[in-house]
Amino acid sequence: MKRPPTFLHNFFWRGGAVLGFMLAGTADAHAYVDPGTGAMILQIIGAIVAGALFYFRALRDKISSWFSRSKDQPDAAGKDEKP
Repeated sequence: MKRPPTFLHNFFWRGGAVLGFMLAGTADAHAYVDPGTGAMILQIIGAIVAGALFYFRALRDKISSWFSRSKDQPDAAGKDEKP
């Protein structure tokens, strides 16, 4: 028995069809992007990249801390003990 299509399946197929029709029927805009708007767009892109780098670095450090041993705890063989 065939499963009925899900909501996401229908959403992406219909959304893709609508997007295709919109892109196929576009006309020239006869507009320009002034330097202020271009600089603002570049600043937004830079902020997104910088924020992603900081977020993923913190996430990477948090995940790696789960798998690393703390420096305060001696290892199982007792090699960190002082004579």
